[in-house]
Amino acid sequence: MNDDRTPAEAACLHVMGRIIRDPRLAYMLGPGSETYRILTDVVGDIRGEGGEAYRAYIGPDLRTEAVVSRDAYEALERQLDEVRNGGPTW
Repeated sequence: MNDDRTPAEAACLHVMGRIIRDPRLAYMLGPGSETYRILTDVVGDIRGEGGEAYRAYIGPDLRTEAVVSRDAYEALERQLDEVRNGGPTW
């Protein structure tokens, strides 16, 4: 960690790194959320370019992936089990 950074700055950098690497987290905390605006403002300031410029820089490559609810996940698992067992495929 850079010793010149405050713990708050380090936390913002860490969370932004996770958002960039995890499309599910980007779906929940990414573009359109207040959290994203705040984090990108801080990281943009750390980089010396401001939040708007930083959002423009990472925006084109940022991927989002909807988070599946537990019920939907379990329904998909049941369908997969039926297919594996030779049951219905709908």
